Amino acid sequence: MDAYYLQLYSVRDALDADYKGTLKQVADMGYEGVEFAGNYGGMDGDALAKELDYLGLSAISAHISLDELENNFDYHKNILSACGCRYMICPWADMKTEQDALALAKRLDVLAERCAQNSFIFGYHNHAHEFEKAENGEYLYDILMQSCSPLVLAELDICWLKYADVDIEQQLRKYAGRLDLLHLKQLDIVNGEKRISSLDKGIIDFEPVIKTGKLLGTEYFIVEQDSPVEQTPMADMKNSIDFLKALKV
Repeated sequence: MDAYYLQLYSVRDALDADYKGTLKQVADMGYEGVEFAGNYGGMDGDALAKELDYLGLSAISAHISLDELENNFDYHKNILSACGCRYMICPWADMKTEQDALALAKRLDVLAERCAQNSFIFGYHNHAHEFEKAENGEYLYDILMQSCSPLVLAELDICWLKYADVDIEQQLRKYAGRLDLLHLKQLDIVNGEKRISSLDKGIIDFEPVIKTGKLLGTEYFIVEQDSPVEQTPMADMKNSIDFLKALKV
């Protein structure tokens, strides 16, 4: 059976209320592991690693803001190293022009090298704004990633690709070899408006996405939900993994 992982931003309020109890629920749902979102429950690396081990969860990745990566790297490094975490991911950066993309590429390259020196793999997670086009007609995202060192992975978010009306299959194939992690998030259109939805209620067909990802070397498929509208975040995460495990992939 395929393994799926949870981006903990999806259950952020539950974590704030009861960090360890929420992790236990995530494990009980059947998730193989987690991707952190800047919250370690107030624990140091050894305590967090012990808790994850007790629950049978692996820590595969962490979203860390650009500011934190540049100014507080060692804090995250120490916690994540103790947990056996492999990836550090920049989850957001402002980008409006080609010059913004080129400047960001230089910053990401520095972080990728620092990660490599500390036994981590570095990547960048997209939203929709990176798929605005520069004056030369290229997506800002493509300018960014093609200007970066190959050390910078592309943690593509499938929902935001669809939101930006990007060809998902084409974009996945463009970054073959840099697709260790993919974010699975659903998009729906309600009354003509786009909105993030539960995995089983939207316009994205995940079977070909997962199949292509596997073909291109994706190791980790990570579920994320920003703000569910029809059920609680915990219920949505349980629904998500049940839906994914029923797919024929």
